[in-house]
Amino acid sequence: MNLFFIKPPQPPLPYHRQIQLPNFSNSPIATDKLGKMVKIKRHNFIGEVKAMNATNHIP
Repeated sequence: MNLFFIKPPQPPLPYHRQIQLPNFSNSPIATDKLGKMVKIKRHNFIGEVKAMNATNHIP
């Protein structure tokens, strides 16, 4: 599974649309190729990845 992770303190890349999520602080964030950020729960990591169908889009 290819995921592109960004941490909250870092500014999003220009092609990312920043979406504010509840409890944003200490959670891993994955972005799909449309730039939609999804909070990943560690105990449900695989399910969340399959649900959002994440792809690696680092230029």
